[in-house]
Amino acid sequence: SIEGDRLEISRLTARAGNTTIEGPGELTSIERLQGRLEARTEVLDLAELLAIASALTGGGPAGEKARGGHEADPMRMDVALTAARGRFGTYEFDDLSARVGIVPARVLLEEVSVRIFGGSLHGGVDVDPSGRAPRLRMTGRFEGLDVARLLEREAGGSGVTGRAGGTLSITATGADADALMRSARGNVTAAVTNGTIQGMDMVRAVVLAFGRPSGAPPEGTGSVFTRLGGTFTLAGASVSSENLALESRDFDMAGAATVNLVTGAVKATANVVLSPELTAQAGTDLRRYAGEDGRVVVPATISGTLERTRISLDITAAARRAIGNELRRRTKSLLDDLFRRPGER
Repeated sequence: SIEGDRLEISRLTARAGNTTIEGPGELTSIERLQGRLEARTEVLDLAELLAIASALTGGGPAGEKARGGHEADPMRMDVALTAARGRFGTYEFDDLSARVGIVPARVLLEEVSVRIFGGSLHGGVDVDPSGRAPRLRMTGRFEGLDVARLLEREAGGSGVTGRAGGTLSITATGADADALMRSARGNVTAAVTNGTIQGMDMVRAVVLAFGRPSGAPPEGTGSVFTRLGGTFTLAGASVSSENLALESRDFDMAGAATVNLVTGAVKATANVVLSPELTAQAGTDLRRYAGEDGRVVVPATISGTLERTRISLDITAAARRAIGNELRRRTKSLLDDLFRRPGER
């Protein structure tokens, strides 16, 4: 019903491609194209929705001057959107809710909540449709993402499991999901917990080859880790980190890594710090010479792919460190003897 400049909408049905949206609402100002809607759909194609919303940002009297020479109030449509399931390109999601703001030259997805890759994502997306291709800026947090499913989708395979949580701030330009992924740039702070990495058990095997194994490996060793995290820089198909850190029962590891999300290729260098339990089995030379604070430290390189990761320990570098540690130990002992009082010798 219409009352002056106001339009009450008892039910609006909009169809675009595979998406049908229904719900009530009102235009508080028909002239200025201002109002609010409640939109519900069982299946949502997010790309189609963004295309429609982007087209609307060019309409309305925004920027025009009202009578009397004053700037007209800008257009603003607020849509409370819910979808049982949907997709964005080849990405599928469930239980989406968001507040969509359509304003001049912008589409704002605020208070976004969606289930994806077995976890959830919460945040906002600012879409600028004014260029040759839409430009997106996304910020938010995620939790409980199934890392194996995520990497299977991005890299075609994964030897990594666990659940990921963290925050992200990303910009991208493109007309579809694949183009957006290729152009994505930004930062992600993330941690994967209670997972496994295929090939990580080689560390224990190599260390014990130089030492004395004491029975069967205890539960929670081998390929299992408790936490893997860092700050990551995303540049298209490449993800890199300068502060990657891993914690496990057998060892801790800290270093830098780069992963290609298209091929799954992994390149990393790190220091492996053996646990006290594994240090005790590492052999006399490693324990005596390569130890720092009672724990053996061995440089390592990680290569291969996410599906087949290879970890190589640099025993030669550990030996060089061992010589340095021993020289420092003997020098300290000699100086202690030289400066010891005669009665104390």
